[in-house]
Formats: sequence, C-alpha cells, structure tokens
Amino acid sequence: MAEAHNDLVRLLDACVADDGLKKRFKADPRGVMAERGIEVPDGITFTVVEDTDACAHITLPKKTLGATSASSMAQGMGDYYRSLICWVLNMSVQQDALMKVFDACWADDGFKARLVADPRMALAEHGIDPPADLDFKIVENSDDRVHITLPRRAPDDLSDAELCEVAGGLYYSTIAKTGARSL
Repeated sequence: MAEAHNDLVRLLDACVADDGLKKRFKADPRGVMAERGIEVPDGITFTVVEDTDACAHITLPKKTLGATSASSMAQGMGDYYRSLICWVLNMSVQQDALMKVFDACWADDGFKARLVADPRMALAEHGIDPPADLDFKIVENSDDRVHITLPRRAPDDLSDAELCEVAGGLYYSTIAKTGARSL
C-alpha cells in the first residue's frame, strides 16, 4: 500500500507544481496514472477534483462489504482504494470526527442529504468547525467511481515551517509543499 500511496502523493505534488500536468491529469486521470506507473484497475472511472482557497472537497468513501465503521474500513481497505481516499483522512487532526461523519452518512440517508445540502451545518453536528471562509463540495466514491482531490497551491509567502504550524503541528510533506487544507 505504501508504494501505491507514495506514487499517488508524488503525482499530486507534481500536479500542484506543474499546471500542464494538472490539466492533463484532470482530463485523463487514468492515462496520467498509467504513465507514472500507478496501477489502475479496470472498471473504475476516476474523477479529479481540485481544492482552491475558497472551496474544499470531502469525499465520502464507499462502504466496503463487512465494514462496521469508517475507521475499521480504513484499516481493512484494499491498498489501492485506501490510497485514493480524501486527503482529509490522511492528514487531519479531526480524522476521528470525520470518520463519524462518514459512519452517520452510511447509517442515515437523511444525514447524508443534509451533509450534501449544507456541509457546514452537518459537520458542526459532529464537532467539526471548518474555517469560515471555506466552502465545501461533497463528492461520493462508488463501486465504479473514485474521486481524487488535488490540494490547493500553497501561498508563496509561507515557509515549510509555517505550513507545518498551520497543519496543527503535524508534518506531512504534501502539506508543507502544497498547503493542502485539512479539517
């Protein structure tokens, strides 16, 4: 899993640094991943979404057979699928709260509809207080569609150390390089 995840992280880092590659990746994610040696299973459509300073994407994972919760699923997912889960899952200090949001979506279609209609309100129901200046789009993975989120480009005036502090003290190379936001 680590190598597939690392290859995807390197691709996302490269997309943030290279607008031409980012444009090609958004247009043909399967082709660009194949170019980079990332194995792509047949029968899955990849959709690339991009976070901006004004908007972040939250990807609802598809519940796998036998999973009792989002946390248990994250531990037991196939290597490839797990590497493509929303960036928030890998970096957020509020990962547990977000997992509970996913659990609520799987258990309650009404909550899921509220999350899609008003993400800020639904997140607040689970103790997540996102930045006031950030809008959210909810996207959902399925058996045949996986969303890949490109992180936003970091402001040029912040150092790696400052970006680390913005990330709540958690250092992750992609946060430091791209300024990707987490909840």
